[in-house]
Formats: sequence, structure tokens, C-alpha cells
Amino acid sequence: MSFNYPYLAWLTIFVFIPSVILWIFNFQYLKKYWKLIIFITIGAFLWGFFFDIVGSVFWHIWYYKNTLGYSLFGLPLEEYLILFTFPQEVVIILLLLRRKIYG
Repeated sequence: MSFNYPYLAWLTIFVFIPSVILWIFNFQYLKKYWKLIIFITIGAFLWGFFFDIVGSVFWHIWYYKNTLGYSLFGLPLEEYLILFTFPQEVVIILLLLRRKIYG
């Protein structure tokens, strides 16, 4: 992994790899909740997309640097990846905590 793209490096370490690990070790349990995971991921993507567009493109509150250079509607590819991956990771963690607490 290249450190020329620190945003992608952080996403890989803290979002992409943990998501893959969670799916691999808990697939049988999580496949029962696939509709919930998809619903929340799409909802969170739309919500996050709206605020990212407003905050970065229109109001210029934040910006993205050291990205891969691919963007759509002013957001870099990495932002789309996090908007799709992070919500499902949070849902999976909460589902696993629910299973641990309530059985």
C-alpha cells in the first residue's frame, strides 16, 4: 500500500479489512439480515452523500487531498467507498453485539 494516498490507506486499515474479516467469520449469521444491511447501507449512503456534497462541494467546509484522482460530483472515489462500506460495518458490529448480549 502506498502512503502517497493516506486517506485510502486509513480506510483500508480501519474499514475495508475489518469489514471483510467480519463477513468471513460471521457470514452464516449475517446472511439472515441481508435486507437490513442493504437498507441501512443505502439510507446511510444517501444521507452521507447529501452532507458530503453540501459540505465539500458547495460550502467548501472540508476538502479531500491525496486521493486517487477519480471523482464524481466533486467527491473522490474513496468517499464513495466509505459511504458504502462503513455503514454496513457498523450494522454488522451492532448485530453481533445484539447476538452476544441477547443470545
